Amino acid sequence: MLKGHLKYSALLLTLGVAPAWSANLVDIYQDAIVKDAEIAASKARFNSNKEVEEQAFSSLLPQVGLGASYTNSDTTNSNIPDTDSEITEWNVQGRQVLFDGSVWNNWKAAQNSTHAAQYTYLADQQSLTLRTATAYIEVLRAHENLTLRIAEEKAVGRQLEQTKQHFEVGLIPITDVHEAQASFDGARVNRIVAQNDLNIAFEDLTKLTGEVYPNLDALSQEYPITDPIPASAGEWVTKALEKNPSLAASQYAVSAAQESLDSSRAGHYPTIDLTAKYGQQTIDGENQLADTDPENTVVSLNFSLPLYAGGGVSASVRQATANLEEAQYNQIFANRNITQQTRTLYSLVTSSVLRIDARKQSVISSQSALEATELGYEVGTRNIVDVLIAQRNLYEAQRNLADARYDYIVAYFQLKLVSGELAQTDIEELNNWLTGGKVTTVEVTKNL
Repeated sequence: MLKGHLKYSALLLTLGVAPAWSANLVDIYQDAIVKDAEIAASKARFNSNKEVEEQAFSSLLPQVGLGASYTNSDTTNSNIPDTDSEITEWNVQGRQVLFDGSVWNNWKAAQNSTHAAQYTYLADQQSLTLRTATAYIEVLRAHENLTLRIAEEKAVGRQLEQTKQHFEVGLIPITDVHEAQASFDGARVNRIVAQNDLNIAFEDLTKLTGEVYPNLDALSQEYPITDPIPASAGEWVTKALEKNPSLAASQYAVSAAQESLDSSRAGHYPTIDLTAKYGQQTIDGENQLADTDPENTVVSLNFSLPLYAGGGVSASVRQATANLEEAQYNQIFANRNITQQTRTLYSLVTSSVLRIDARKQSVISSQSALEATELGYEVGTRNIVDVLIAQRNLYEAQRNLADARYDYIVAYFQLKLVSGELAQTDIEELNNWLTGGKVTTVEVTKNL
C-alpha cells in the first residue's frame, strides 16, 4: 500500500469533518452586501449623481444673499476743513429665474442621469449576486476536483504497489512498474495543483468581503438540473429587453444627452429673471448737516438676448450632438449585446442539461470499462497501461460531470442576470441545497 499520511486539513476535507461553524452562501452574500468594495463604490457613485441633480435643481430656485460694508474716510486739505466720515451699508438681494432654457434642461438632464445611475447601481447589485454565487461555486468546484484527485492518486498508488509486488515475483516486466510509477507521479502532481487551486478559490472568495471563510457548506448531489422556464429563448430575450437594468441605464443616458443638447441650444435663446434688492446706508461724519440713513429698495425684471459669443454656443451644440449620437449608439450596442447574451446563455443552460445526462452515462460506462480492463489484466489479456488509462478515464469522467453541474449553475445565474431577474431569492434557493457536507482549506503537501 502507498505509504504516507494525510495532513490534518486534508483529512478534514476528505472525511467531510470540519469545525462546528461553517459559512453558507447566504452568510457570505450578506457579508458581501456590506463589505464588498465594488458595490460600495457603486453606491457612492449613485449618491454622487443624486447630488448633481440637486445642484441643477437649485438653479431654478430663488438665490438670496446678504451683503454689508463699512468705510471710514479721513480727508485732510489745507484749503478746507478736515473731514472724517463713516459709512455703514447692508443689503439683501434676491434673484429668481423666470425663463432660462439652459437651466431648465440642465435639471432635466440631471434627472435622467440620476435615473441612469440608479439602474447602473441596480445592475451592480445584481452583479454582486452573481459574483458571490460564482466565487462560492468555484470553491465547491475546486474542492470536488481535489477530492477526485486524491482518490485517483490513492487508486494509482495501490496499482503501483500491486505492480511492484507482481514484478518481485516475476509475473510482469520492469516496464510495467515504470508505467505505473509514471502514472502515479502524474496523479500526485495533479493533486498538488488541485490543493493549490482550492486555496486560491478560497482567496477569491475572501476578496469579496475581506473575511476569511475556512469552512463552507458543500452542494448536495441531489441538486435538481432542470431546463430554464420559460422554455423559449425568445421569451427570455423579451424579459431581458424589458428588465435588464444596464439597458435601462443606457436608455436614460440617451434622454440625458438629449436634454443636454437642448440646454446647449438654449444658449441662443433669451433669458428672463426677476431681481430684488433692499438696502440701508448710514453716514456719520464731521461737517455733515445731519447724519443720514437712506433706505433703498429696487425691484427689476431683466431680459437678456445673446447675440454673439465667439462661436462658443455653436461649438457647445455640436459637442452635445456628438454626445447624443454616442449615447444612442451605446444603447443600440447594449440592446444587441443583451439579446445575443440572452440567447447564448439560454442555449448554454439547455445544452448543460443534456451534457450532464451524457456525463452521468459516461461515468457509468467508464466504471464498467475499468472493471472489465482490471479483469482482463488479471487473466493476462490486458496490460498495466490499459488499466491505468481506464482508471484515468473514469476519474476524468467524474471530474467532467462535476464541472458540468457547476457550469450549469453559473450559466443559470448568468441567464437570470442578463434578464434582469437575478435576486437574493436565487441565492437562498441555491443555499437550501448546500447540504452535502463541509469544505475546508488544505495545506499543499508533496505526499498524502
